[in-house]
Amino acid sequence: MGEGDLLVVCDLWMLPVGLRRAVEIAAEESVAIALITDRRDSPLGVLADHVVAVPSEGVGMFPSLTAAMTVVHAVLAELARIGGDAALESVRRAEEFWRRADLF
Repeated sequence: MGEGDLLVVCDLWMLPVGLRRAVEIAAEESVAIALITDRRDSPLGVLADHVVAVPSEGVGMFPSLTAAMTVVHAVLAELARIGGDAALESVRRAEEFWRRADLF
């Protein structure tokens, strides 16, 4: 990933250390960051170029991810639609980035 790319990241409920590190690496590489979060005070907010705050209130003690997943699917569908083959290549590069950041 590099300048001109966009990293879409979700910070929901709890923030894994590896995800924080991946965002830091992206920022170091001048990658634009879009954050989807259920916390207005997300520690990733200071590094993000775009922030979408979603509600996560559920009926029980656990947060609901319904709103967040709806936003994620909408954003990714639109990026794939407008990106074409370049978007597929970006997915391949993102998977390498995830490996480098020890996310998966």
